[in-house]
Amino acid sequence: MPKLVHTIGKLQNTKPNLPPTKPDCNKKQSVFLCLRMIANGAASKFELRLLRIWKKAHILRRLLVKLSYFCTVKKTTKMITLTTIDDLTAALAPYRQANKSIGLVPTMGALHAGHASLVERAVGENDVTVVSDFVNPTQFNDPKDFSSYPRDLDADRALLETLHADILFAPTVEAIYPEPDTRTFDYPEMNVMEGPRRPGHFNGVCRIVSKLFQIVQPTRAYFGEKDFQQIAVVRAMVNDLQLPVTLCPCPIVREASGLALSSRNSLLTDDERRLASEIYKTLKVSLEFSQTQSVADTQAFVTEALNAFDGLEVEYFEIVDAQTLQPIKDWSEAENVQGCITVYCGQRPVRLIDNINYRNHAR
Repeated sequence: MPKLVHTIGKLQNTKPNLPPTKPDCNKKQSVFLCLRMIANGAASKFELRLLRIWKKAHILRRLLVKLSYFCTVKKTTKMITLTTIDDLTAALAPYRQANKSIGLVPTMGALHAGHASLVERAVGENDVTVVSDFVNPTQFNDPKDFSSYPRDLDADRALLETLHADILFAPTVEAIYPEPDTRTFDYPEMNVMEGPRRPGHFNGVCRIVSKLFQIVQPTRAYFGEKDFQQIAVVRAMVNDLQLPVTLCPCPIVREASGLALSSRNSLLTDDERRLASEIYKTLKVSLEFSQTQSVADTQAFVTEALNAFDGLEVEYFEIVDAQTLQPIKDWSEAENVQGCITVYCGQRPVRLIDNINYRNHAR
């Protein structure tokens, strides 16, 4: 690199063999004079070659300046881990006072590449990024599901440090719920699909997300589209409470097999993971099937195809209006149509969710 810089410096100080000019003639004026000579056919081959070299050196110098800028602005601050609300509030205070943007990625830990994509986007779009790592007990209607949910805070911290997150917020249950949270939320988006099958689940989601929004006061919050219904419920809550936060849905990240990344995938054996990949494969096949078949026939096709596999059991497969989440009977009933599915996989069994877009004329 020193030799390159030295060579560039020499090239920048090299001038073509131009006619005598005024004492204050600068490089730009010299170039213009050389161009005039070229137009008049008076420049030699040497002068033409020298001019081209000078121009290339000028362009390269500008690129080096830009490169040095990006190198100097690269984040060098180390991520901090906080466990109390007071500490988090204090850490974010300078950003709020300076009117800086705050990004929040709410998670329940056991982070994977899907979470990483949310964090990367948040880091790129905000001045400071907070990632919460909290397994929320109020959204589990089955105590066994809560106790078996995977947890690995050390691995989560290591991953977030490589992603340049600023703050890992990993509170205890007592810190979030010093007293029982008795608030209730009721939105139409909560009463379909997951709602009736997991009583109290979305009420618990609204409790924790609203608390995090109150604590962090984020400019933007990032959610994965795998939890399609959850995003709709949180959006309804934000509108209801008139919270000043922008929700940023992010595309589903999948394994090479097509299986949607989920913290629950770690509970699958290798054979069960291969089996679970049939969920998205079947959904993809149903896209073409749906072009000539009815909504009811498409639902039956997906359900029967997956139930035919030993070790898979469809709990529900709904085709809904993507905006309201209400079931449709005909493709013409909604401009944006989504298929949402939950499947039990394996001996445990592990409950997996996924979704796919069938129509989106609103784009």
